[in-house]
Amino acid sequence: MRRSESGRQVLEEMPRVSSDTWPQEKLLELPKDTFGFQYASWMSKHGFVSDERPVSTYVQDVELAYIIQRYRETHDTMHTLLGYDVTVGDEIAVKWYEMAEIGLPSTALASFMGPLHLVGSGLKNGDLGELKTLMAQQLPHIMHCVDLKRDNSEFFMSIFWEKEFETPCDELRERMGIVSFEQFQQLQR
Repeated sequence: MRRSESGRQVLEEMPRVSSDTWPQEKLLELPKDTFGFQYASWMSKHGFVSDERPVSTYVQDVELAYIIQRYRETHDTMHTLLGYDVTVGDEIAVKWYEMAEIGLPSTALASFMGPLHLVGSGLKNGDLGELKTLMAQQLPHIMHCVDLKRDNSEFFMSIFWEKEFETPCDELRERMGIVSFEQFQQLQR
């Protein structure tokens, strides 16, 4: 995060994601193509509020504790920008992207163990559809995003999201070197 001006500023100011700092009702007043509107719309659709993330514990280093907290609090921004819902397969796809971006052990664990859960539940209920979608569509999308990343692409943890509420989502995606799942599907046609 220290490699970019924005990342350094995030670490210096240590903004927190809460209903006070990311007010859904105000963000829903923004133009529909903006990050703020899309994020608030996604959160509202799923009945989530920004205050739900547990505080990072057991981390002695203040800066590292903040980085882990920031990762937890901004996780839903990746759902918004990558265009994923909240199914197990969608969550695994987002974890694959996060694993490629930051390499946290928890993201790797979820990335590799999550599909095993889909196998088990699919065999139990006789429907492997979600696993097939993950393997045939979602993971290729994530790998496409990883391939699109350029040396000058913005690292998602270094983005000062609070200053991007009025930024069009497609502009943010371009800066990050990603496309949404819907955009990827259109490219495949």
